[in-house]
Amino acid sequence: ASMRAALLAVARRVPSRVASASARGRDLATTAGAGTGTRDSPFDPAAGDAPVVDIAELQTGAVFTRRRAFTAHDVASFASLAGDHNPIHVDPDAATAAGFRDGPVVHGMLCASMFSAIIGTRFPGAVYATQSLAFRKPVRVGERVRAE
Repeated sequence: ASMRAALLAVARRVPSRVASASARGRDLATTAGAGTGTRDSPFDPAAGDAPVVDIAELQTGAVFTRRRAFTAHDVASFASLAGDHNPIHVDPDAATAAGFRDGPVVHGMLCASMFSAIIGTRFPGAVYATQSLAFRKPVRVGERVRAE
């Protein structure tokens, strides 16, 4: 109920255009899906985005999804921005030595940023105040993942 109240408060300040909910699925780190993000648009229908959620149509249990595959460029850019230069993210030998047989892994927090993209795209003006994560499975560079 408190999340709905917060979203309704935001909706009063933001014009609503589209309501959308996705099919049920599993979490970010365990699910592969189709689609990639784009850099040219504030929302990407191929990634599961819709411009803005119509709060009046929002129902308990609604699920919002974003899909993409992180590239080596994405990982290198994130490492530079975050200052996390752990070699398991860019060096196949270091990843293997750390137990990741299939090569470098995407930063967990880069994957987690997909949730911020869902909230910021679907609920403009909303404040994303907290997040609790459990990294269940490594995400490889180029692997398609889904956050919901």
